[in-house]
Parts: sequence; C-alpha cells; structure tokens
Amino acid sequence: MFFVFAALILGVCVLIFIYGEISGETVPRLSPCLNNGKKWRLGYIQGGTRHLYPRSLIALVDGLSKLGWLKPVDWTKFSKNIDTKQIWRFLSECVESDYLEFSRELYWDARRDRQQRSENRRHAIELLRGSERVDLIIAMGSWAGQDLAVSAHNVPVVAINSPNPVAAGILRADLVPALPHVYVGYEPDIVIRQVRIYQLICGFKRLGVVYDRSNPDENRGGLSYLRTVADQGDFELDVVEVTLRDVPQPLAKKHLLKAYRELAPRVDAMWITADMINQPAIAKELLAPFFEHKVPTWTTLGETAVRNGVMLSASRSEAIYGLNNARVVAKILNGTLPGDLIGEVHNKYEMVINHAVAQRIGFSIPVGLSAAIDKSYLSITKEHENVQRK
Repeated sequence: MFFVFAALILGVCVLIFIYGEISGETVPRLSPCLNNGKKWRLGYIQGGTRHLYPRSLIALVDGLSKLGWLKPVDWTKFSKNIDTKQIWRFLSECVESDYLEFSRELYWDARRDRQQRSENRRHAIELLRGSERVDLIIAMGSWAGQDLAVSAHNVPVVAINSPNPVAAGILRADLVPALPHVYVGYEPDIVIRQVRIYQLICGFKRLGVVYDRSNPDENRGGLSYLRTVADQGDFELDVVEVTLRDVPQPLAKKHLLKAYRELAPRVDAMWITADMINQPAIAKELLAPFFEHKVPTWTTLGETAVRNGVMLSASRSEAIYGLNNARVVAKILNGTLPGDLIGEVHNKYEMVINHAVAQRIGFSIPVGLSAAIDKSYLSITKEHENVQRK
C-alpha cells in the first residue's frame, strides 16, 4: 500500500512541476489593424540555425493566423527540414494578409559566424535608423536579441527563444525593461522545475553536464540554475567544459563525445544540453557512452532529442508558445509598448519518454510517472510512426 501511495504522489508531483499555466489575456486589443492605412512591415534576424527556430517561427505565424492577421498556411506541403530562410521567403511572396508584410529584404542570418553577426547587426541597425520603414523585428535566439536590444534604434523588437535573457543581458534581473521598445519572454524557473522532477524520478546523487564555454550567453544561465538546485538538494554537479560553437561541427562533435565518454562512467544521470543531439546520425554516437554505462538522460531540447535516444524531456508546446508570441506582436501593433508586456511567461510542457532507452539501460519507469507522460516513443528512430499519444 505504501508503494502504491508513493507512486501516486510521484505522478501528482510531476504534473505540478512540469505544467506551466497559460497566462490569461487582460488586454483585448489583439484584433488586426493597419498602420495608417498601410500594412505593417516585419523583419527577422537570427544568429544561426537551431532546431527550434523554424518550428517557433511557424508557430508564431499560425498564432497570428488564429488572431486573424493572415490567412492560414498549409505547412504540410513543405519539407520537414524547412529552414527559417525558406519560411520567410514563402511569407514574403505567398502569404495572404491584408495587414502584414513579411519583407524579404529584412531577413538576416549570421550562421553562427561572429563576423557575419557583426555585419548583420550593423546593417540591421542602419535600416532601423534610416528612412526605410520597418515596423517590427522578430529576433530569434540570444545573439539576435542581444544585437537589437539596444538604444541605437527605437523599432519594436520581439525577442524569442532566448533560454536566459537575463544572463544574455537582454533583460534586467528585476524584469524592469531597460528599453521600452524591446520585448522578451522569460521563464526563470523552467530549468529548476525540470531538474527537480528529474531527480525525483531518478534519485541521482551525481549529475553530469557539459558546459559550452564558447557560448556563455546561453549556457551560463542554465548552469547557474542547475547549481541552485544542487545546492538546495542532495546531489552534486559534475561539469566538463568544451568548445562547440567556434569550431567546425566534426571537431565540435569530437569534443562533445570526449566529454560524454569522460562523464558516463562517473555520473548517476546526465543533463543533455548540446543541440547536436537533435541530429539523428550524430545522436546515436554521442549517446553511446550513456547506453554503455546505463546512465539515464534528460534534456530541455524537447521531443526530437527523445526520439533520437535521450530518455526523458519536458517538451514545450510550440502551438501555445507561438500563440503567446503572436499575442505579443498583436498588442504591439495595436499600440502597446513592448517593454510594458515583459513578465514571466508560463508555457505548457509535455512529458516525453523513450521506453526503448529505458529498457536498454535497465531503468524501471516509476508507476506514478505514467499519469504525467503525454507522449511515448517505443524505439530509437527518426520516424514518427512509433509514437503513442494520450
């Protein structure tokens, strides 16, 4: 009886920690409008490609469609590997909207190159300060947010997919906007909630994590959250530093694999942070040390990583995230200052598990965890057919 009760408690705790609430709307001005009789002209900037960026952009467009700003887009006719440049080109040429113009000329991608980043930033700010009309810029990721969250212009900026905007310097720690024309979403407790659930499920005493010293803006904040939980709990962190960003991918993979091989024999569980895990051909090799040493793995990178062989993740609902961002854009175009919309964001997260991984490492899934699982994978594969949904 005690074990049954404990299992139920575990399930309830997982549900409480994993799910964020969808914030209520108190500002009614979301309806489509024109800019003095003209369409609003939008631009886009990113520091480089990450697996979430195309999905987040599509979700934002779908959210704007639900709010009536443009006609719905049938994304099923596009490749699953579509990138943001292809998305933006389609939006600039084919989207049906009486209110929005997605300008093809207002797209910048630094491709993770620092020199290209500098050139893009200079060019973008020149346009934003010049005579050419730009009404709003979507800044995807920390680099883009940093580059345009500046006082050199006053065009509204909506910064999304910055894992820790405070650590990146996009947002002040007290959540008071330093710049009235910049909005950025902030989920300060999501890493803390996830690592606590991970410990509750696996009961580890030593958690491994790789820190990318070449990407401190996105990694330092996450590491600080892990240390906060470790200091409050009864486990220790085992951190290995590597360089992943400023080197060719084959060398970055070599660095990461070496770190994983070093950590796997000495940790009870692993916290996966490297975006390379979302590439199926690479993931199999990278995760091999953890399979060999029977180490459970968790990532904040979402469902694709679990499909590729990570055991557990809390995957963000892109549809809700996109709708939340679309509401922000709609409010700004209706006259609200971006800085007035800044606050903690609570998105919905889905618990995802790969049973094949659990079986492979001999990990017994707690009975109470089943109540919190939204999606299960039955094998390690890149295909979608082996998924079971609630």
